[in-house]
Amino acid sequence: MKQQKLENSVANINPSPEITHKRWHGLAQSIEQEHDFQALRIEGKLPKDINGTFYQNGPGLFEREDDRYTHVFDCDGLMRAIKIQDGKAMGAAKIIQSIGLLAERQAGKTLKSGIETTCYGLKPSFNRLKALATGKIDTKNNANTSLMVWQDRLLALYEASPITELDPQTLECIGETTLGGVIKSSFTAHPHWVSERKTAFGFGVDLEGLKTVLNIYELPSSGPCKVLTQVALKWRPVGYVHDFIATPNYLVFFIPPLHLPASKLYNVAKGDGNFTHIEWRESLGTEVIIIPIDNPENITRFKCEPFIGIHFANAYEENGKIIADFTYGPDTVLYESIGPTPTLPT
Repeated sequence: MKQQKLENSVANINPSPEITHKRWHGLAQSIEQEHDFQALRIEGKLPKDINGTFYQNGPGLFEREDDRYTHVFDCDGLMRAIKIQDGKAMGAAKIIQSIGLLAERQAGKTLKSGIETTCYGLKPSFNRLKALATGKIDTKNNANTSLMVWQDRLLALYEASPITELDPQTLECIGETTLGGVIKSSFTAHPHWVSERKTAFGFGVDLEGLKTVLNIYELPSSGPCKVLTQVALKWRPVGYVHDFIATPNYLVFFIPPLHLPASKLYNVAKGDGNFTHIEWRESLGTEVIIIPIDNPENITRFKCEPFIGIHFANAYEENGKIIADFTYGPDTVLYESIGPTPTLPT
């Protein structure tokens, strides 16, 4: 199936009341009605040669019963899609029925803590300690941040957790996948496609004992997913890497001085939100890691002034240099600005 990005809106799948907020501008209201693919109203005329499906992922439920999530990354994911064929359009919207969401609905309560969501109790704490012992952070996989279509498979992404696979034809949740046992634990919400190689690249930030490692993956347009290399991160038992950039020959990571100290692992294990205890240590600086795709063991690493890079707009190679365009901040203000979910006006 050919995937195409549409520059102009075709139809509004889920219209909702306007909400005024300096950050969210109407994006903080839970979806009111899920639905399968149905005909959409079209204003104007769609070209007959545009055929394919546009998928969109993001937060869909901003509360569980009467408990409103305090951070947008803790919200349950929503997958929407517009199918365009022969000048007609069909739209669907489905809450991603993740393992965590189904379990919480059955139990009628929160079962796992998240970015800011807390969950205390003997069983949750035991599960978290067990996960830490096996190199994992036991959080609810909300599958709410991004997506990729790889070899006709629809994958919902949430960077701190495994990949969640959906049926691209119905948007029904299939379940978590390791892509053939390759993805060790977590997978980034922001993989990057390198057209010259017909390959997407991604990574996972994983624990190995008290060490944090970057597992780097390549997902070719044909053939299996593979591990490209593994890079041990310095300074921290649990680090934070949000995004990276890829050129035809290099993968570049900017590692900010954010980390979860070993002394705070107990607080996380007992049920605190993960990012409640993340610390910014300016003295550590930001580390730049450059990985040659064809020689991934020949890594270049160096430090620079502390900053946090949120997302990357472009990167290219010119006269032996790597040039990258990205948004950044001198501290955590950019991250904090996208975090809180506002209280809806009455």
